[in-house]
Amino acid sequence: MGFMGHTPGPWIWDEPSNWCGLMARVCTEKHEPIAHVQVSGWKKKQAIETAKLIAASPDLLAACKLSQSTMRRQFVDGNAPDSWGDDEHAAFTALSAAIARAEDAHV
Repeated sequence: MGFMGHTPGPWIWDEPSNWCGLMARVCTEKHEPIAHVQVSGWKKKQAIETAKLIAASPDLLAACKLSQSTMRRQFVDGNAPDSWGDDEHAAFTALSAAIARAEDAHV
């Protein structure tokens, strides 16, 4: 069986108080573990901030896809990329790259 995609969100993060060496973890809302976050040097705040970012990943990917789709639809509806400024081109390129990176391990 091939890759089926990531664990569906939303994800949450928590800070286990009784796990020696574990700083933070990312879980499903049912507290099923997805990832354990430990930062070298035992930097607790950095581990927690990293866990928060990982936990937001499904929402961030969905927001990127929605934004990319909206921009693509504007193009189809007649707002050709010729009318886009540098910011629009940069945003579309960044969205496309981020989505590809999240969905394809070879990028």
